[in-house]
Amino acid sequence: MTINGSSDGVEPLTPTRVVPPAEKRTDHHESPIDYYYARFGTFMLAGTLAAIKEVGEGEDLLNKLVIALEGDSRVVTVGSAVHRKDWMHTRTIYPRINQGIEGDILGSQNRLAAVSLSDPLSFTVNVPIKNQPRFRGCEDVPTDTYHVAWDGITAVVIWEIQRDDNNVPRSGGHVIVDILKDASEKIGLDLVAQACSPGCTNIFTHKILRIERFGGKGIFYTEAIDDLHIKAHIHATGDALQVAINFLKSIKFTGEVFAIFKNSSRHILDIEKFCRELVDDLLGLNYSVIQWKRLSIRARIKGWKIHRSQRRQMQNIIAILWLVLADVEALRRDWLQNRRTLLNSLAKPLNEHLYDRDRSDDDDSVMSQDLSFIRAAIEQAAVRSDTRMVAIATIYGALGGMVGGLIGGLLS
Repeated sequence: MTINGSSDGVEPLTPTRVVPPAEKRTDHHESPIDYYYARFGTFMLAGTLAAIKEVGEGEDLLNKLVIALEGDSRVVTVGSAVHRKDWMHTRTIYPRINQGIEGDILGSQNRLAAVSLSDPLSFTVNVPIKNQPRFRGCEDVPTDTYHVAWDGITAVVIWEIQRDDNNVPRSGGHVIVDILKDASEKIGLDLVAQACSPGCTNIFTHKILRIERFGGKGIFYTEAIDDLHIKAHIHATGDALQVAINFLKSIKFTGEVFAIFKNSSRHILDIEKFCRELVDDLLGLNYSVIQWKRLSIRARIKGWKIHRSQRRQMQNIIAILWLVLADVEALRRDWLQNRRTLLNSLAKPLNEHLYDRDRSDDDDSVMSQDLSFIRAAIEQAAVRSDTRMVAIATIYGALGGMVGGLIGGLLS
């Protein structure tokens, strides 16, 4: 999703805070019906377009997901699956780049499609506490029952707590990642779990929600408790599964925009790292070529094949780097548009605290990205190569003229 506009200006990293006035809140005089903790994160159902087509688009894909979940012994209930054809779509995403393989950047295999379901798919999980994964070894799994809502891009997992429970367990809810992964693989697709950074072991966002549910229908909003915790006020009827569904529906657009924004941020930074590795190779080859020229004539003749191979490698790297830099420019334009869209969405009362910690590192890195060193290295190497080719052409041209003149003289 994009918003039209110029990319010259840079919006502030922190969106404008908008909080509903207390007199307009419908729950300021009520008591919550029940309480939950919630984790959420980016878990994309993804594959190539060919793979998605083979699985079956639309309702076929959704039905296969339901069957896969129902066949999982850890899943006790699967909610009614809703499919609206015009609201289901795919978004282009990029997998992590295998460094040193230019095909991962220049070829079509560097793109996947993430499936966004029209409505959340919901299910309840029951797994004995002893069988659940621990987060960084913390023995604090809170429950054996979780309620999950997933729209193919964003997943929300909640569990019930008591009113006075303020101890947020670090290991709560992580078991659902394996369940989503298994269901995705059963239907022939992959699950791309996108953490805040490649080295982060926390694959959910860093913000934990304490949900207070009120009856009836009304506004949703959040307020920060501290740097890691958010209180969410939700009006919803029904059971815990419905609470998860309603919350995911309320952040669906923002979650999708954030997922694409974060994915493109990481891809741009991956490309920069790849380019810098190629530049290192280019400078190394350039140094070898210079050293070759300092050798004796006999040594230069002996090493001619190696020298010629090195020059060809240089020309190949230069060509790849020019193509990749052009690709980065296009990606940055799209990234800036996605960034504006995300900032606008995060200015809404419900969304303002959700992703601030998880987007800041990549955001700052892409905004401050400077590729001038890479461009200068390419231009210098290209000039050297072009100068050599001009010199060779001049020499061959002169020799050709001499030979032609000699032959002409003999024939006259």
